[in-house]
Amino acid sequence: MAAHPNGATGLAGVVLCVADAAEAAQRYSRFSAIPSLRIGAAWHIGTSRGTLTFVEPAVLERTLAVVPPALPWIAGYVLDTQDVGATREYLQRIGKSGAALAAGRVSLRLPEALGGIVIFQPAGSGTLRFD
Repeated sequence: MAAHPNGATGLAGVVLCVADAAEAAQRYSRFSAIPSLRIGAAWHIGTSRGTLTFVEPAVLERTLAVVPPALPWIAGYVLDTQDVGATREYLQRIGKSGAALAAGRVSLRLPEALGGIVIFQPAGSGTLRFD
């Protein structure tokens, strides 16, 4: 598999914006038999293929400045990268500006037709925190 120029090495998670994060996470937990865990203002379910993160609209707007067009909504994707600095340089080269987030992460707004964001994070940096 060829490396992507943005440095992404794999999907680490998906951010889901829902009306009631606790209820949605508990429901997914029941039918997946994977426990949900609250960290900060979000609920997380760690699967073998990445983390499902459930947030409510106010949390999403406060933390990432993203307003959902409807609910439920896939608000974004979290991608691992070996070198976030190199990812930032690539984004600048193609005329995109990423916003710095905590824990060395950087977010990039997707085109309006798609909506949402992509968050690049250092590989193995753990769960994305929403406060």
